[in-house]
Amino acid sequence: FLETLTRIWPEILQSRGVIDSAARRNLLLAAQETVWRHQPPAYPVIAAGSTGTVPAARALLALVAHLPQGELVLPGLDTGLDEDSWAQIGEDHPQYNIKKLLAAAGAARADVGDWPLRHETPVNHARVRLLSEAMRPAETTERWRQLTPHDIPQTALDGLTRIDCDTPQEEADVIALILREALQTPGKTAALITPDRRLARRVTLSMRRWGIDIDDSGGQPLTELPVGAWLMLCAEMAEQSLAPIALLSLLKHPVMAAGIPADDMRRMTYTLDQMALRGPRPSAGFAGLRAAIEKLAGEKQQDNKKDLLAWLDKIEPIATPFMALMEEGAEKPFRQMLEAHIKLAEDLAATTESAGASRLWLGEAGEGASQLLQQLLAAALDVPPLAPAHYVPLLRMLMKSVTVRPRYGMHPRLSILGQVEARLYCADMVILGGLNEGTWPALPAHDPWMSRPMRRDFGLPSPEKALSLAAHDFVQAASAPEVILTRAQKVDGTPTDRKSVV
Repeated sequence: FLETLTRIWPEILQSRGVIDSAARRNLLLAAQETVWRHQPPAYPVIAAGSTGTVPAARALLALVAHLPQGELVLPGLDTGLDEDSWAQIGEDHPQYNIKKLLAAAGAARADVGDWPLRHETPVNHARVRLLSEAMRPAETTERWRQLTPHDIPQTALDGLTRIDCDTPQEEADVIALILREALQTPGKTAALITPDRRLARRVTLSMRRWGIDIDDSGGQPLTELPVGAWLMLCAEMAEQSLAPIALLSLLKHPVMAAGIPADDMRRMTYTLDQMALRGPRPSAGFAGLRAAIEKLAGEKQQDNKKDLLAWLDKIEPIATPFMALMEEGAEKPFRQMLEAHIKLAEDLAATTESAGASRLWLGEAGEGASQLLQQLLAAALDVPPLAPAHYVPLLRMLMKSVTVRPRYGMHPRLSILGQVEARLYCADMVILGGLNEGTWPALPAHDPWMSRPMRRDFGLPSPEKALSLAAHDFVQAASAPEVILTRAQKVDGTPTDRKSVV
């Protein structure tokens, strides 16, 4: 397996005349550093907002600090932390990357000045001190005993609120109410910052109760949107040979039409569910479904039997080609399965007035799904034949990698932001949601291949790097004038750990 990375992949790159994107980025940064080092620019160069987590970027930023007209603007440098604690900062501290950047630039904290403020909102220095103490390195936490009320006055909590909710849904509803209330103040802006994508989606849905569409910078994976769900339901229905749950999920989807009037489709779906699917599971495929319908007895059921069989006569020719490919057996060409899948999805979406393609590939989600399928068709020749059981998991994984973001029509004063986007945004009120252990910060991913010493020897970043970035993002956001911290006491019925970056 490792030979794929060390020998085969480099050979593939060389044969195609390309390099990895990370290598290209590092080469570009190194080239820029070389140019500026030998020919310093005569114009101003300002590098702002970066902590230099990438080594090549860190070297370039360190050079900018020494250019004749260069300025390096550091985000959230802690100038109040004592020198002993600064020396003890490790990889899991929010100031770790800034500390490495200053060391690369050959500068001390005393050499860094404060950025002059040009707005009327004063800085809550007590809050800054509180956050600094909360993030103090573990090696020097004994200094907490020396703190007095004069060191961190009560004003540190001005504008800071904490809300503990019972469940994630209650947390989403509370956040939605807070955002809705913010709109009562003319011109006030508010933002939810969270790495929890499920919480973001819940808040988005809660806001729609008031007809408010909120901009979620993280977007939604294609599988969570109607067109993505429709594509997956078509594939799962065929893979499971018309299993009742998969079949009913497909038939009840709003897109389902198959050229049949909507009222007739709903009536037939209800009749099929009541008469044939409530009981022993029918045998696989349309033959099993017809056999279950044929067992219906009674005068009234005879009419239902006739209608159901006529209804299946319209759906079966549409679904049969793809279902035949999805039957267990030999491996099938990926392109053949994908083309049959697309045709099935379009034909089942066709109404009496519109073609299925004109219904499916509309809007941001439709365009995203269409582009993904076009790319898969173009690359299908490079994909080896697949077993039918592998087609659905592969498609689901690929569709989850596609994120759809709205282009316009969102509320101008409300936003939902991820940690990265929040670094570039400022709002009058900030809500930090999902503050539970394992969510913010996220737990380090388990690496089955390399231990921590092995990662260090290979020059790879340690798992604590992500923890440092998460803590830095939290401290920056929590320094806003009005901050609300929220968390759920239970997630999926399980009590959550109170430990977090708070």
